[in-house]
Amino acid sequence: MTDPATGRPAVSAATVDRWSAVIAVVHTAHGLPNPAAHPALTELLRLVRSARPGRKLISRPLTGAEYRRLLAALPPDTWPEAVTRRRDRLVLTLARGTGLGPDRLLDLSLAAVRQTDAPALRVDTEPEALLLAPAAAPLECPVCAFVQWREILDIADRGGYALLEKEYAALPSRTIGDAAHTCAVLTAPVRDCAAPLVRRLRRGGAVGQARPRPRAVNNLVHAYAERAGVPLRGLSAFSLRTDTAP
Repeated sequence: MTDPATGRPAVSAATVDRWSAVIAVVHTAHGLPNPAAHPALTELLRLVRSARPGRKLISRPLTGAEYRRLLAALPPDTWPEAVTRRRDRLVLTLARGTGLGPDRLLDLSLAAVRQTDAPALRVDTEPEALLLAPAAAPLECPVCAFVQWREILDIADRGGYALLEKEYAALPSRTIGDAAHTCAVLTAPVRDCAAPLVRRLRRGGAVGQARPRPRAVNNLVHAYAERAGVPLRGLSAFSLRTDTAP
């Protein structure tokens, strides 16, 4: 799509990315298939991004303040929004703490991530294991995020949606909230399992068995940035990598 007056693209590739991210979020929120995930559209978006040779899209890092605003925009920890909140919080804090890109992050299995006695979070990834310490603020803590997501995931893997809906109200972490560190009180059991740690979610709090597509992390960043009023320009999944700005 070009501007007839100048012959130049009418909108930038970043604008098209934002549009596709919003469309994906709205469809997913209403339990509808994500049209942005269709192979034909995925290929079209790739062509749009590569249509201007010599110009490379460089992600800008989220500042510390912007990152905290994204976390503050997470859904409430009430049923069924808690399932999305806990998964997305883990994605945000893990990406921030490890610096892993979407593919490597979503490839992490249950066996590859475990809570240590410190407490800390050990992430086994090539070329070496990473050790994440608890953050000062509980909401930003990747260890707490891991423990809280594992509460949800372990019940879902054991008994599916019905059991998760029944047992959610009695989760131990619900009495702790974000005011204190869950990881100082609860310990997630070790699971030597090749199943993905991060899962696709379905409408109403159902947890799938497959990992999301890498594009989902980019959509997640855009969706929470828009909700938090953080400028979207230059943001991508790689923006979660740690920045030194306060």
